[in-house]
Amino acid sequence: MKKIISLLVLGIMTTHCGLLLYAETKIMRVPRPAHIQEPPEELMDLAMEDVFTEKPFAHLMQEQHEHDLPYIIARVVTKSYAGDRVRYCNAHDLNKLFGGYPLKNITALYSEKTPQHGFPVQHIDYYVINSPDDAAFLYLCSYYDLMIDPIHKDKFREMFYANQIENPELHVKAQRRLAIDEQFDPVISAKAKMRLGEIYFTGRYGMAKDYAQASQYLQDVVECPHSDSVAVMRAHGLLGEIYYSGQYGVDKNYKKVCQTLKCILSEQKDAAVLANMQLQLGQMYYLGGYGLAVDYMRARSYFEQVANQEKNPAAAVRAQYRLGQIYYRGQGIEKDYEKARHYFDGVAQQNALASLAPDALIILGEIAYFGGNGVTQDYAVAHTYYEKAAQQKENLAVAARANYWLGEMQYFGQANNGVENYAAALRLWEQVAKQDNNLEVAARAKYWLGTLYYEGKGTGKNNRLAIRYLKEAAQQERDPWACVEARSWLAWLYYEGDGVRKDYREAVSHWDYVAHQPYNLNACVDAMLSIGEIYTAGGYGIAKDQARARSYFERVLEQEAPDSESVARAKEWLATLSR
Repeated sequence: MKKIISLLVLGIMTTHCGLLLYAETKIMRVPRPAHIQEPPEELMDLAMEDVFTEKPFAHLMQEQHEHDLPYIIARVVTKSYAGDRVRYCNAHDLNKLFGGYPLKNITALYSEKTPQHGFPVQHIDYYVINSPDDAAFLYLCSYYDLMIDPIHKDKFREMFYANQIENPELHVKAQRRLAIDEQFDPVISAKAKMRLGEIYFTGRYGMAKDYAQASQYLQDVVECPHSDSVAVMRAHGLLGEIYYSGQYGVDKNYKKVCQTLKCILSEQKDAAVLANMQLQLGQMYYLGGYGLAVDYMRARSYFEQVANQEKNPAAAVRAQYRLGQIYYRGQGIEKDYEKARHYFDGVAQQNALASLAPDALIILGEIAYFGGNGVTQDYAVAHTYYEKAAQQKENLAVAARANYWLGEMQYFGQANNGVENYAAALRLWEQVAKQDNNLEVAARAKYWLGTLYYEGKGTGKNNRLAIRYLKEAAQQERDPWACVEARSWLAWLYYEGDGVRKDYREAVSHWDYVAHQPYNLNACVDAMLSIGEIYTAGGYGIAKDQARARSYFERVLEQEAPDSESVARAKEWLATLSR
């Protein structure tokens, strides 16, 4: 009886291998090996009858047929018996075939005695002609510990991890079964968890992307001492992508991204990939957020490691651009326009990342235009950079910024050796005013256009256009300077009734906005004085209100450093109101 049971185990095991082989590789029909004889057809019929009647191969439990047992079992389980009686063989059927004999006992018995009748692995493909059904294969994965013998265990791993299973749902279920059974084989468990992490990350095998599920499996891989180094690096990399993207059930978390990237930096041998990782770390420390505090010092350190990386020119350009910003803005370090110019000049000359070159040209122009912080002011150099940036037609926002500064240089005579060219400034600013993709410079351009049309510089005087441009600039609070200057002009025009109907309510409305912008102290103080004078006198839609007038004059005296003339005016008005 033991001999028969051993043969049964061998048959099932080889069948298991066959199922795996089919599942992992697309098996074609092959000729029957010459030395393997088919069992008699009557035995196949008897075997199938046993399956249908749920008898444990009763017709085959005879000594004269024991050598046919492994082959018949293989044919039955793979449902390759031709004819209208073909059926699936599932886990329930297999248990019936064993007569309810405990699988662990069979395993123990098999490990004690090696069967005499072998089943050549190289001929499994002959018996595995048709696809195994889901239940039979899941049964195999649930009890893969039958394959503890060294001959089949290696074959099992080789076939299973070939990663060519054609049944997606079955593959995922099988991986789950392998992943949870760490006690039997922790190495296989770790590999299965890695595969599951990749499946949920990529959405393969018909599974929806699920970063939350993927991160759990990948974290297990990282923490498992049985995971190989390549898998650990791969898991860290995927975890970094998961927390950086913040999609599919996972919140964005820069802190976790930094933690996981740092774990694999020292192991990364590919210079180009290493540069990308260092750049990403620098970007996160530079921007901060998502659980990570801004740290310009660390960001600069990572950017400096990437800036001269020849293996990854695109990453090098991005790093140079960030370093330029850090030194230009003085982020975590003193402003140094010379170093900023060095890095931005490198960006402007590179073709590796053309999208950053126009921005670099603009900043180089501003550095030369304003000077300071280690750089001498040079209008000619600034003009050259601005003209280059203005030619970037594929980047309208940059072209608009360049044209705005070129307009200023024409207006103040900095482009023509001190000779103002208002007409040229007007043309440039009108181009900028049409660009809604860069509201800040558009607002400034509209403010200057309003003043040009009001004063008739470079064009005929036109109060209608002046008011229109000033009102449009006044609405663009994104540029506080332009907004405050435009409102100050409008308030004065309504107060004087110059080009518009005299209206103190409109004047107070604009001046009151300016009075609440303390960063422009002079305009703020002038607005307070003007409103106080209006409430003192009243008229043109405003009733006299000495209490309000007094409050505005007192606010002038409360400012940190108002000029002496404004202070004198405020005190004089307060004295008048006290009489």
